[in-house]
Amino acid sequence: MVLWPDGSWPIEILSGPQFLMVDPVYAAPLPAKDVDVVTYFGAGIDHSFAHAVADVLSEHGLGLFVPAKPILPSGQWAQVMRRARLFVGSVGMAMYEAIAGGAVPVLVSVDEDHRQSAERIGLEAPLWTETTPEALVARIHWDKWRTPCVVDGQGVWRVAKAVEEVLC
Repeated sequence: MVLWPDGSWPIEILSGPQFLMVDPVYAAPLPAKDVDVVTYFGAGIDHSFAHAVADVLSEHGLGLFVPAKPILPSGQWAQVMRRARLFVGSVGMAMYEAIAGGAVPVLVSVDEDHRQSAERIGLEAPLWTETTPEALVARIHWDKWRTPCVVDGQGVWRVAKAVEEVLC
C-alpha cells in the first residue's frame, strides 16, 4: 500500500507480511490436503522455466495444480491454496496466499527486492536466473512440509494505524 497524502511522492510504502490483510475465506479451519503441489510463477519469470519446473515435479509422481489462467480470483486462490501441501513458485502475493492457506512455499525471486522480502520471513528465494528447475525442486524437504507463520491477523490494524499517523 502506498500512502499519498497530497498527490505528491509517496511518503510511506507499506509492504510485507506485517501488513497482510487476511481474506475471510482463510478464516475457516483448513480442509484435508488433497493437492500435492500448486505451481505459479508471476510476471518476470520465463514461461519455459515454469514449464520445466512442472516437468521436474511430475517426475516425482505428484499431483500438480497449474492454474489455467495466470490470475485466479482471490476466492479461488484461497480454496486451491487451502487444499495444497506445497507451493512452488515465485515471491509475490501468491506466496503470501499459499502461506495463509497452509501450503509450504519453495520459491525463486524475480529480483533482489523479492529475494529480500522472502528472506525477511525466513524463506530462501534465489534469483530464478541463478538457479535451475532441478535445483529448485531439490530444495523441497519432503519430510518437513512445515509452513512458517507470518499471518497474525493484525495487518488491517497496522495499515489503519499507518494511515492515521500520516493524516493526523
